[in-house]
Formats: sequence, C-alpha cells, structure tokens
Amino acid sequence: MRHGASPHTVQDGVTVSYMEFAQLTHRVACGLRAAGVAEGDRVAIWSRNDMRMLQAIYGAWRCGAVVVPLNARNAAEENVDLIRRFGCKVLLAQPDVVGLAELTRAAPELGLIVPFDAWSDLQPYAAWLEKQEAHFPDRYFSAEEPAAIFATSGTTGLPKGVVHTHAGLASMSMGYRNVLDISAGVRHLVVGGMTHVAGGIVYATTGLGATQYISHSTRASDILDRIERDHIDMLFVPPTLIYALLDEQLSSPSSRRDLSSLKTLIYAGSSISPARLQQAIEVFGNILVNVYSQTEVLYPITSLSKADHARIATGEEKLLRSAGKPTRTCIVGILDDQMQHVPVGERGEICTRSLSGMLSFFNSPGAVHELRSGGWHHTGDIGVMDEEGFVYIVDRKKDMIVSGGFNVYPAEVETVLSRHADVADSAVVGLPDEKWGERVAAFVVARPGMARDDATLIEHCRSALGSVKAPKEIIWRDELPRNSAGKVLKHILRKEGQTA
Repeated sequence: MRHGASPHTVQDGVTVSYMEFAQLTHRVACGLRAAGVAEGDRVAIWSRNDMRMLQAIYGAWRCGAVVVPLNARNAAEENVDLIRRFGCKVLLAQPDVVGLAELTRAAPELGLIVPFDAWSDLQPYAAWLEKQEAHFPDRYFSAEEPAAIFATSGTTGLPKGVVHTHAGLASMSMGYRNVLDISAGVRHLVVGGMTHVAGGIVYATTGLGATQYISHSTRASDILDRIERDHIDMLFVPPTLIYALLDEQLSSPSSRRDLSSLKTLIYAGSSISPARLQQAIEVFGNILVNVYSQTEVLYPITSLSKADHARIATGEEKLLRSAGKPTRTCIVGILDDQMQHVPVGERGEICTRSLSGMLSFFNSPGAVHELRSGGWHHTGDIGVMDEEGFVYIVDRKKDMIVSGGFNVYPAEVETVLSRHADVADSAVVGLPDEKWGERVAAFVVARPGMARDDATLIEHCRSALGSVKAPKEIIWRDELPRNSAGKVLKHILRKEGQTA
C-alpha cells in the first residue's frame, strides 16, 4: 500500500506505520459491524488526542458509519446529551473523561461502549480489537454519504448537529493542502484538539504520508522540546499558546530550542497583536498562517498567508485585523439582505460557495435552507472586503443591535471597552427597551483592585463611538459565561439582563 512502511502516528514512544494503521481500522470496522452498526449509524468518539481516536474514526468510516467526535473539554452532561440527541449506537472513549454512571443512565440506547483503557468491567479497546476479524470487505462509497456530525459551539442555545459528507471532508483536506502548501512526509505535532482545526489538518496531511505526533501536553516547554527533538515541520495552536511559546523561548538564552525544522505555524480564532507578531517572526521565522472557518462550512474559508504576515511585520498592520483572502476551494461574497454584492469597503454578510459546505442539520434537514438562500451559504458573520480582496470580520449578524434605528456591532463596543485600564473582559448585547427598541448593555469584568464605575466606562465609550453606540447600561460580573471552546455564551447574558 502507499506509504505502508512510513510512520503514521507517534505517541508515548509507540510508532504505528500506515500499514499497521490500515489493519487496525479494518478490525475497528469489523468490530462495529459485529456490534450491529449499519451504514449511516452514528458512532461517538469521546477522547482527548490519542492515536486510538484516529483508528476509531477511520475504522468507523470504513464500515460506513457516521462519526460523532465529542470535545473532551465539554462538560460530561453536554456530551451525554449529544450522544442521546444524535442517536449514537456505539461509544469509544477515554475512561477518565467520561462519567459511566451518568452515561448509562442518560444514554441507555448505547449498544456498545469500548474504553481505550481499563474501565469498570468493560472490555478495553486492545482486547476488543484482538477478537475482531482482520479484514473488512471493501464497499462502494458515495461522496455524498454523511461522514460526520460536528456539534456547533452552542453560543446561542443548545448545540446543533452539523452533518458533513465525505465530499465535504475531502474538499476541506484539499483546502488545507493548498493553503498550507503541505508536502509529502511532513511531521505534524498535534496539540490542538482533533475534534477541531487540528483534526482537519490531520485529515489533510494523512493522504500525503505525514506523521502525526500526538501530544497530551499544552505546556509551552513541552511543545518546544517536541519540536526540537522530533524535528517537527507543522503545528497548529491558538494565539494564546503562541504567546506562551514566545515567552518560554525568550525566557533564557541558554535554554532556547533549535526550531529550525518548523516550517508552518497555524493559528485560528483571533488575531495576534502587532508587537507579538513581530516577536513571533523574529523567533520562529516567517512561517505563520491564519485561517477563518466555521462548523457549517469546515475549513478554510479565507487565509492570511505567510506572505501576508510578512507585509504586517513590515508595517501594514491593518492586515492584522483581516481574516485573509478567499482560498482556492471557496468563493466568498459580501452580500446585502437582497442578495446583492455590496461595494468594496461596505459592510454585508460574508457568504460562501464551496464543496465543504454542510449537508444538513441532524434531524432538521429543512433548517439548512435558511442558510442557503440565494444560492449562497450564509455564515452569519458581518464583514467587509477591501480592494485587494482581504476580508475583515466585523461581528456576528445575530449579535447586531438595532438601537433607535441604528446598527450597533457589539465587537466594536467591546474593542473600545478593552482599551480601558479597569476592564479585564467584556461582552456587549442588546436588551429590549421601550424607547430605543434595543439598548446597548455591556457585561464587564473588572481587573483586580480596579473601580467599578459605570459612568466612567459609559463616557469612555461615548467619546470614542458616540452616544448611539455607547452602552446605556453596565452590568458587572466576576466572569463571563463561556463554552469549552472559550466563546462567550451571549444568550445567557441576554436572559440575565432581561431578568435583572
């Protein structure tokens, strides 16, 4: 087979070749079919990064099952609810992230639970595999068959199940290969959760014979040690972890690692401050790439390339606020409510056309039509495209506040609040108001030891934004409610604000 003897995964001193990996996926597929899993049935995988997680995913696909990857950082109650709502028949899991009593009580329909390690009286993964047939018969795959259900972040309510096809996953992989300029045999250090962006990079690089180095640690020192020791080429981390890597690498000249093997450093979710970006280029070289995506479209919609980052480092800091240019596998338009393209520099909804778009919402197939009106997929993000084609995200369309007939974008107000010395964190929402229709309300977390002065913060915003966009109300909180991905749960804040 192609890449047969090459290493596929490396974890805790254990190396699995591509040939061995393929053999293991055959056994997983045989085990699932023996457990009654038919084509189209859902198989949940609840685990931190682990090579057995990948074996389970590809084995489930081999037998025609639909994979439901669950974020190990979610609360146990949330994942159990997803297992139940998505009708999963089988669960493969790491025991220390799952509550067995809660699971058996809330999801009794699970026909089989396979723990990756010893757990209660259940048969562990290795012993389960040994009992399975060594070969699963080849079957015809349609590219339009459902392949996976990804749960949305749930920032506006209960997480929804986004169904993606094999064609969508293949398109995502091609998009990543183009954006990251991936070459055969790359060494990818998997630090980010494989249920998110890092998983997309794993799928994209697997077809090119890449080696996935699985990491359990997010400590900066451990990551830098792995890059040096294993000659890592590629890494995805969020911006906050890039800052930690920089601080660790610069903490002592005598302990700096040799990072010359690292060719691509990917980040997503937010931008990097200009000063930190300059630092990153000095420390790592010009290797940074940013991607913008969402669960409904998969990855990537736009990308800020290495060349774009070089322009930022030489003074074009406005590009740092950009999500980059549309990728080769995605058409992007900025449209108004009449489905017309807005002029360059004007705000509209970011809409896309791509093979990596979702098939449907699980158990709500008709709900997807609202996202696809006018022949486009509607991201729900408000953005601007400049004369060069760079896209700038302004805010979520659903978060936009209409106050006194004027549009107010919460992100703009939150940016101004973040500049005040007393503010550690903030979230802005619209609350019902008899006079204004909606009033701008800011939920604010104060820095330790700082004053909680409503009038000062309101005036700070008024001087920067004017009276329409300035908050009419400040609500102080010790912390903001967030989901496991770190996104603020604004629906909770709106409910709290209406009942206060």
